[in-house]
Amino acid sequence: MLDSVVGMLGSFPKQAAPYILTRALVKSNAGRYRDAVQDYVEYESIVGNIQNAEFFYLREQAELNGKMYQQALNDIETAIYLAPENPLYYIEKGMLCYRVKMYDEGIRALDKAGELAPSSPDVYYLLGRLYVQKGDKATAKENFGKALSLGHPYAEKQLKTVE
Repeated sequence: MLDSVVGMLGSFPKQAAPYILTRALVKSNAGRYRDAVQDYVEYESIVGNIQNAEFFYLREQAELNGKMYQQALNDIETAIYLAPENPLYYIEKGMLCYRVKMYDEGIRALDKAGELAPSSPDVYYLLGRLYVQKGDKATAKENFGKALSLGHPYAEKQLKTVE
């Protein structure tokens, strides 16, 4: 139905924009991530200068799941720029950097997340994972211990593998 509405409003792109955004969300929820990204890009080209960090985060999620890692990195950076006090975006960047083996960049992002949300177990768990990849087992162990003390469900298992 959304395709029909967008097609019908094709000559009125400003009116079609909300439907294109909704279609992107629907496609993403259906696992059609690359198609969703196309809709997000189309929406951005119609609307223009988007100053909403949530938009870039949602598109980053679709790009990440569609294995479009460079675009995902660009969009999470934009989300951080637009909402620099939101620790979720730094955590997301740290996780993405882990996935693409940008360990130092991921550590920097997670250190910032730790400043903003010092009681988040995910921050320390991901830091532990990054330090394991860098070969720094002592720092990894310290971070897994902190994640465990904050209640992270997988920290204990990771702590045992570092020893």
